[in-house]
Amino acid sequence: MRILFAGALLCSLSLAGCDALDTKEDLNLTDEMMATRRYQMFDWGYRVYEHIPYGFTAIDGNLFAAVSDEAQYVTTFSSTQRFNEGSWSAYYNPDDCYTSYYNGIYAAHDYLDKSVDYRYILGMHRDTLTSNGLDSYRRDIVDVQRLRAEAHVLKAYYYFELAKRYGGVPLIDRVYADQKEANLPRGTFDEVVGLILREIEGVRNELVVDWRAENLEEKSGRITRGAALALKSRVLLYAASPQFNPSGEKSKWAAAAAAAFAGESGRMIALKRVSNYPYQCITESVDVQQVANLEKKVPLEWITPDGMQVTEAFEEYARPLILDEVTPVYVNGTPRHIRL
Repeated sequence: MRILFAGALLCSLSLAGCDALDTKEDLNLTDEMMATRRYQMFDWGYRVYEHIPYGFTAIDGNLFAAVSDEAQYVTTFSSTQRFNEGSWSAYYNPDDCYTSYYNGIYAAHDYLDKSVDYRYILGMHRDTLTSNGLDSYRRDIVDVQRLRAEAHVLKAYYYFELAKRYGGVPLIDRVYADQKEANLPRGTFDEVVGLILREIEGVRNELVVDWRAENLEEKSGRITRGAALALKSRVLLYAASPQFNPSGEKSKWAAAAAAAFAGESGRMIALKRVSNYPYQCITESVDVQQVANLEKKVPLEWITPDGMQVTEAFEEYARPLILDEVTPVYVNGTPRHIRL
């Protein structure tokens, strides 16, 4: 009996020491949790990009030109045919991206809300005392600042894609706690344009001009200042068009022209090869005077001394351009080709 009593006493003292009924949440973040929060400052920013469509194969994996007179897809069951036949409608629209673009707008607002304290979050539990550690922290600060600016431009882009399809659309200004709060009336087309311009102008000076010029070529493809200003120019051109400016208000055409000339002129986009195997090229801006009315001849060192053959250097240059073949579509034993 004494043995049982002693055991019960020890058990009760043990439980009292552990405070078994203490259910208070442990709010101390581990190093792993801290690091995760830092990475989320970038992951959430990249997610805003996920709703950009791949324009070349936007419908059924087909070239978007097939919805117009530029090309005709060979198969009759492609959804692109609905535009040619006039059989698309509000109930069946192969280009219906309403939900996707609003998801992109939500992602932009969500990132901007969650990254407000990015300086604090990026500095948690990391080395900011050594020179290398401080440099790494400062680079992260700059990158998140740029991602936040890009989120504003992406939001503007999603609104533009919505407006050019649907005209005025509801303007969402934040992440709503209750979905019912987001049941907003449509704004006018001019109100959408106003929002787009404010988003772009508010961050234009925070955007990178050229990622490669900053030795950040791996980030090429992210929003640049030129891309944002090009978007602004296109938005104002739509706003001035007869579709959205039926009265022909000249001030809208003047704004569109001013935006078009605000950027660089006398330049064009060129392709620059960076790798033969695998074949890769990048785009760059060049002076049009270096290209227009000029021809690029095969270098003499690519011709054999007897002038009858080409060298291996030429073959290495040309081979990536001729590799791979397009498999033709056959119908009843005869090839069918895209008609332009």
